[in-house]
Amino acid sequence: MFERFLRNRRWKKILRMLFHEKQGTGAGWGLMFMDKSDLDLGDAEFLIRAAGEAKGRGDTKERDVAGSLLCAVRDIPAIRGESGLVAQLVALNQVLTPKAKSAALQVLCSIGTPEAAASFADLVAADPDGISSENYVPTFPASTGPAGARRLFPRLFDVIDHEFFGPLALLNFLEFRQKGIVGAEIATPYESTILARLASSLSQVRAGQSSTGLGWKYNSPYTKHSSRAGMLLDLLGWLSGKRFMKALLEAGDLLDPKLRLFRGISLARMGETVDRDEWDWIARSRPVRPQLLESLGEIMRPDLIPELCLDQEKIAEGVLANWLTHGNEWDREPDEIERIYVETRPGPYAHPGGQTLPDGPYTYWFFKFRVTEEHWARERGWNVGMAGGFPKNRFPTVISDGRTFSKFHRVEEKSLKEHVTEYLA
Repeated sequence: MFERFLRNRRWKKILRMLFHEKQGTGAGWGLMFMDKSDLDLGDAEFLIRAAGEAKGRGDTKERDVAGSLLCAVRDIPAIRGESGLVAQLVALNQVLTPKAKSAALQVLCSIGTPEAAASFADLVAADPDGISSENYVPTFPASTGPAGARRLFPRLFDVIDHEFFGPLALLNFLEFRQKGIVGAEIATPYESTILARLASSLSQVRAGQSSTGLGWKYNSPYTKHSSRAGMLLDLLGWLSGKRFMKALLEAGDLLDPKLRLFRGISLARMGETVDRDEWDWIARSRPVRPQLLESLGEIMRPDLIPELCLDQEKIAEGVLANWLTHGNEWDREPDEIERIYVETRPGPYAHPGGQTLPDGPYTYWFFKFRVTEEHWARERGWNVGMAGGFPKNRFPTVISDGRTFSKFHRVEEKSLKEHVTEYLA
């Protein structure tokens, strides 16, 4: 009891800081990054009540107090499976700002129960325009199982025409479909809408694609349209019907290798023959190459794997190129990449996240890479990065010990030995 009293005092102090005009932003960031592993259900209930009492106090253009509090609840491990919080969140939703409503959806996803799934679908379907699309809204976890799926679908399809939540609903359905939790027949009544969304996305994609260079694939708004088109091309492979097959066959003119990958895998999944030249063309894209190897393995078609994907060095090259496309790095692939060094060690350098890795020697590839097209990184010239390590007895593979990384030091800044030591000390 006394421990709870002390905890509540601590929370009240944090709340005072959140509501403070000058201290609020810093307190919000502090709340986001604090360790929540020791927090319990009582802490979660306290924060949910506080979010309801905030009602705009301390809010600024950059900060939403209720949203910050609910994001903290989202990260408390003790709320997993606690359906008792669902009713509180649903009642609270009536007084939340659009940003805080998106945070409430995140909390429901963290709870992850069938009851939370039902409320997630109901809140989205009831007022999609009242929820901020600027904040991250996750898909509901498939770990909720068939009971949760029955509460999500087809209810979520009520927003299939919505600009933001329509693609989210389809992505959520795709994740459940891939795990065999829902059947393709659930989407049958929405066939025309799905095809219309695909046609719209592909129209935007074709308008933004180019037959030369690589940078166009990473420009806005092309990335938004290609992301949606890719999800829909992937989804079609998990559905059935002649109209879906026809739409996939007609998408062979796309110039984005990643979209052609989704198209090819969906066609193969439907039993359609895809020419070997098509797989070879897709494999020439460095960042898509590792995903192609994985995807063909997933559909049990190792006979279709192109030669480039059988070369572990080319897979390593692709893994580093794909790492560079992340928004926190270069946000695009390099135009040129060359191997400068390879080293094999007796075992993996590390075990990321406690993951069990294969035994045996691991190989690490070092590359130099650069951008030659118009881009802020072009002036940096050749940079050094490492891909791997990859278990040698599994070649070709994308399995690694998670050490793929670049410190973006220029080649000429250090000797090769110094570069290698920096990564494998």
